[in-house]
Amino acid sequence: MSIFHKKQKQKDTKQPGLQFLGYYVRRRTDREWEWYCTDGAWHPAAADMPEKKMWQTKEEFEAQVSDSGKPPVYDKQWADTEGRVCSLGWQMFSNKLMAHAFGGMNGKTYHNTKEALLHGVENGYQYFEADLSYTTDGRLVLCHGWTEANCRHTGLAWQPDFKDMTYRRIRSMKVHGNPVMDAREFAKWMKQHKEYTFEIDFHNISGRDVKKRIQALLSDFGGKKNQDLLDRLLIQAYSRRMFEDMDAVYHFKHYQYLVGENIHDLDNIITYALDHGICVLALRMNLAKPALVRKIRNAGLYVMCYTVNKDLAAAQKLLDSGVNTLCTDFITEEMLLNNKERMGKHPFYVYYNSGAKDAKSHYAPEDGSAVERVGSGNWEYKDQTVWENDGKRSLQKCRYTLEGKTFAGWKLRVRVDGKQLWYCTDHMYHGSGDLKPGKGTEPYLFRDGEVIPEWTLEHGMKLIMVAVWE
Repeated sequence: MSIFHKKQKQKDTKQPGLQFLGYYVRRRTDREWEWYCTDGAWHPAAADMPEKKMWQTKEEFEAQVSDSGKPPVYDKQWADTEGRVCSLGWQMFSNKLMAHAFGGMNGKTYHNTKEALLHGVENGYQYFEADLSYTTDGRLVLCHGWTEANCRHTGLAWQPDFKDMTYRRIRSMKVHGNPVMDAREFAKWMKQHKEYTFEIDFHNISGRDVKKRIQALLSDFGGKKNQDLLDRLLIQAYSRRMFEDMDAVYHFKHYQYLVGENIHDLDNIITYALDHGICVLALRMNLAKPALVRKIRNAGLYVMCYTVNKDLAAAQKLLDSGVNTLCTDFITEEMLLNNKERMGKHPFYVYYNSGAKDAKSHYAPEDGSAVERVGSGNWEYKDQTVWENDGKRSLQKCRYTLEGKTFAGWKLRVRVDGKQLWYCTDHMYHGSGDLKPGKGTEPYLFRDGEVIPEWTLEHGMKLIMVAVWE
């Protein structure tokens, strides 16, 4: 019997503010989990799977379905106060934003300080990520760490003997000018402010190292007598071994599994998460393709995406694709709301750039359109046709030629908030410094005549199609 099935026997209680909707039913096969869907068949999690059937009672399912195989699992479904569907006990994941290391402050990140926490509260965050590090004398402190690389993030002046960091020494230091908080102070603050929840990151460790940290956390939080505090934590695991080592010390209510670069193993990770009661998968933002997000959501798991710094367009695109929570340094709910009022499925223009100074243009200006040399020296056909944002129109055929070269397609460039961004294969926009071939952040190559999908844009935004030559 899996750990997950053992945990299912724990008492199930309703959280305040949730409206019960019914049950989704799943079963475990030898290979994976399957869900009973509205087409009357069982289906494994997939981006395009049929809609799962909602049952009002367990008895209703048992009376109508006789081929469930192994004992089915009944997942209660609830609607929160905003109508979003969530599974029991997972209401904390209705938060769209999680403040990374308590959120950015004064233009800097990786704080984890009380000052940053209070600043994050002022900015409206209710969900925070916190990094816990362990001193050589056995104390937990809120700090991203003190390796040479971490010190570049935190503003600490690194010294080689930091590997022997003691509690007293780290407490005498300041991260970006503010004192380091320890786990006991953190627990005390949580007890006084019950409306906030936290993801805890111990980083990628396992075995005795992580077990000692869990034991220290339990001690600092007052153990099982303060279970309500522990239940407001989401504990992140980087591997199966790390999860099992932590869970052997104490079974937390909420676990998150960091997928990281292991997206190729997603099917096995989903199965493992469901087997062991892990409720969230964490994806790098450049790997959070819409189809993968839908697959994870259809498996009844939540998706957390990291780390979105200031890019509102990327943040909204991820949320629109089904991502539950974004870990961010600077984006706030107010910024998202203002951006949503500004950005939408508005009409737009498409301009065609030659991509080379020596290219020849064969465009015929018409209806107010023009062909002009731009600052780079390239030709640009400024088509004044207004594109309705309906996902039905196609790009014009390329009417540039370049001697000795063959037209390969178009790269899409836009300007948002004064920044030049490229549309990439991860279906998001990135600046030139973030373009990484083979990592999902290389510019997407549009074919001649390709249909342009619906976009989230400012009204009247110009999409610049830049010719690529081979």
